Amino acid sequence: MRMYGAILRTYTGRKMTNEGDSMNAFLGLLTGFKRRLFPLGFWHGLPIQSHPATLGWIDDRVEHPRRRSDFPSWSWAGWEGSAQITSDIMDTYDDPAIKTREIDLEVEIKRLDGNELTVEGWVVNLDIRTDPFSELFVTEQPESIATVKEGRWEMHDTLKSGRYNCLVVQRHERNPTRDPRRQKAFLIVLDWFGEVAQRRTFITLTFFAGFDFMLTKPHKRTVRLV
Repeated sequence: MRMYGAILRTYTGRKMTNEGDSMNAFLGLLTGFKRRLFPLGFWHGLPIQSHPATLGWIDDRVEHPRRRSDFPSWSWAGWEGSAQITSDIMDTYDDPAIKTREIDLEVEIKRLDGNELTVEGWVVNLDIRTDPFSELFVTEQPESIATVKEGRWEMHDTLKSGRYNCLVVQRHERNPTRDPRRQKAFLIVLDWFGEVAQRRTFITLTFFAGFDFMLTKPHKRTVRLV
């Protein structure tokens, strides 16, 4: 996974003269990866059938990347600019020390049809406030319960204060038998268009000691991403 992540970041950091080539030039490398490391292959550049958490890729830019309409929003190919797999998610596949971390609420791939991806996972509405800091609030608590990071930037100006519908990719809890609990959650922020949704951005919630992600009241549902 780290080898794939490093090549992905290098490749997507290049400027494409023809945006339609955002995938073509990468196909040769992906063929080699499929033969040796990812036998279930790739869908729009992501190994989501074997590694569904790679839906948790992030854009590596300060400003919000521009959309490429020829490709699905859930893939890095659908956006201009450098992309990478967040290190927390790569570690779940490559790092033996991950045994000290409990991982749950994972997204499950149900169907792939052209640009449309159907998944089953946990969906939640989040009250995010970004003034003066980017934080998460829930009704039962007077104070914030987690910090919010968009992409890899702690302070990001594209996600304004508001209520957002999000799909959980994974939840992590380090040393789950110890108290107080310390959790992270990784989510895709969704924009809905009727019965289908598009990826707006990707966020990481880092919960303050003792707070549980389940305070946000997630619910299980099927989501069609395009």
